Amino acid sequence: MELGFIGLGDLGAPMADRLWKAGWPLHIWARRQSTLDQFRGTPVKIEDSPAAVGGACDFVGLCVTDDSDVRSVVLEQNLLSSMRPGSVLAIHSTVTPGLIKQIEDFATELGVLLADAPISGTHEDAADGNLNVLLGAAPEVHKLGLPVWQAFAKNIFLVGPTGTGQVFKVLNNTLLCANRRVAMDAIELADRLGLDGGEVARCLVVTSARSYALESLVTKYTPAIAEHAAPLLKKDVGILRSVCDSHELYDARVVDLAEKFIPMLSDGSWEIASA
Repeated sequence: MELGFIGLGDLGAPMADRLWKAGWPLHIWARRQSTLDQFRGTPVKIEDSPAAVGGACDFVGLCVTDDSDVRSVVLEQNLLSSMRPGSVLAIHSTVTPGLIKQIEDFATELGVLLADAPISGTHEDAADGNLNVLLGAAPEVHKLGLPVWQAFAKNIFLVGPTGTGQVFKVLNNTLLCANRRVAMDAIELADRLGLDGGEVARCLVVTSARSYALESLVTKYTPAIAEHAAPLLKKDVGILRSVCDSHELYDARVVDLAEKFIPMLSDGSWEIASA
């Protein structure tokens, strides 16, 4: 297969890098020319538009930021309409299930297969091939995509039909935020009880109450990371809130907790965990 990849950001660039290094013929496009620099002088073919990528490839991965970016590349810049019947479009971005449905309807008309395939993990995970693909797709799409995704992912979870991948991704990120809020509540309580909150945080990451949610705050977070993460997590939690509202599930406490954590990223109160 000829592969295409669009979205060479913090996660997308190492994903694309692993694809060509795994031996896949790869075509790429990016809005910012600087993101293409690491691929110059390699076998990777740099195309001049999303449509050129779609027309050249049997399988295209997309890893841009949000609904607006996905809609722009896939629909307005003709990535999807340029793809051949039987080819696969894998959307690794985190977007609303409604947009996935809109794209799926258009893809079906064109005979293109859609993989709703958001990813979970960090830049380091992508570089090391340890991402997780949270796949909502038909079984035949899972089978087609498996050898491609194994270049950058350690787990590919088929969670249901198209659209469910996005729901699971925002549920995952919402639980992450909710767990962090509970952890911060415990640290704040310790501080109010006269304990050293920072020391309590460092202790909790090695005791029976430890969790990835807390550990990442204590050992990895910086103000720059918090500033970058805040709008992305707010977007994801907001998507799940909208999905719950559409199902008239107004008592989703995990969403309530997550929404209480997001402002802590902006006001700096999370930093007690890394003090």
